[in-house]
Amino acid sequence: MESSSRNTFASAAVLLLLVAYMATEMMLVAAGECQERSQRYEVSKSWCTNKDCREVCQSESPKFTGGECTPVFGDCYCKYHCP
Repeated sequence: MESSSRNTFASAAVLLLLVAYMATEMMLVAAGECQERSQRYEVSKSWCTNKDCREVCQSESPKFTGGECTPVFGDCYCKYHCP
């Protein structure tokens, strides 16, 4: 009997932590805090290079720290990191 009530308490504690974490995340987003993210941009070239990606990513965001290019599809994957 005692162990089941302990399990219930542990589950409730985990759930509460999860809710608190999500609320904090929502507040950070609402406050406009920087978040690390990746973004894909199409580059109108049949064969794009890392230099092309760098230019695209830097024009899209000054927080840009690196770009990965997929030459087959001509897409750039821009990675943004918090300064």
